[in-house]
Amino acid sequence: MRSSVIIATLISFAMANPIAGNVARHDTDGTDPCACDYTCLMQAGPDCECEVSAKKNCYDAQIAAGLSCAAPVISEMCQPVSTQSIDVPSHTPTTPYPAAGTLAAAGEACGSGGLKSCEKGLTCLNFKDIKCVDCPGECVDISAPVPPSNSTAIFAYAGEKCGSKGLKMCSEGLECVKKRANCMDCPGQCKIKNKKVVVPVVEEENEEENEEENEEENEEENEEENEEENEEENEEENEEGKSCGGIRGTQCGKGFTCAVNEECSKSGHGSDCGGVCKAENEEGKSCGGIRGTRCGKGFTCAVNEECSKGGYGSDCGGVCKAEKV
Repeated sequence: MRSSVIIATLISFAMANPIAGNVARHDTDGTDPCACDYTCLMQAGPDCECEVSAKKNCYDAQIAAGLSCAAPVISEMCQPVSTQSIDVPSHTPTTPYPAAGTLAAAGEACGSGGLKSCEKGLTCLNFKDIKCVDCPGECVDISAPVPPSNSTAIFAYAGEKCGSKGLKMCSEGLECVKKRANCMDCPGQCKIKNKKVVVPVVEEENEEENEEENEEENEEENEEENEEENEEENEEENEEGKSCGGIRGTQCGKGFTCAVNEECSKSGHGSDCGGVCKAENEEGKSCGGIRGTRCGKGFTCAVNEECSKGGYGSDCGGVCKAEKV
């Protein structure tokens, strides 16, 4: 049985036909009535489905024509496929094959051998292993404020929170921008790296309106930050000297301990003795890290330098040290 295999870059298909007028042609020009010609066009390597289907179709046609031909011989590397059920259409598919260079849309696979490139405006991001140069990724619009609803990415998209305990790292091409740059464990937002802001040419009235809006936004942000800081300071000030312990067992706030009245304690009244709240000794106390533990008033968290140099950022812990006056 003769066969010819042509390797090309088109989708594979099979054509197989028993030779018409076999007996007469066999007598005149030596053509074998059981010979089959077939052509397989494929993307790469031997197309076993094409070979098996072509030889099977040819053999079925020979039997239908009343010829006593031997069963087709399948090449060694395609024999495992010959035992499977293969359904290949007998005609050329009418659906056109996608043109070469077709680009992948948002959410489609990209970034590895045989995969498409992303459409304009999209970036191929590998969320599972950012260091792998030939691992498949996903086409993503990194400027989009909201990630796809079905995303299971381990990295944060543009607009998502980052930079604090329990939050994701920003995807490739993004950086975590924080409102308070001096806060090591405060959350920020993923934004495009080195994004240049193009200021349009507008009339003076519009410029004044934009300036006023920006000033109002900055004032609101500063007010919120000041309110948070004032609330923390007020809580700490209110705890100092507050009554605690006693029969009610009143507890002190975070960063304070109950200093029990010594005379009452010496008299043998034990846990029924009351006291006043005093700031704990913060020196050397663990702080920062994944939990973001803060130091008390008058102390700052000295982060472990080796951990910080290792690139772990806000996840690095440290110890509380007295602030320099």
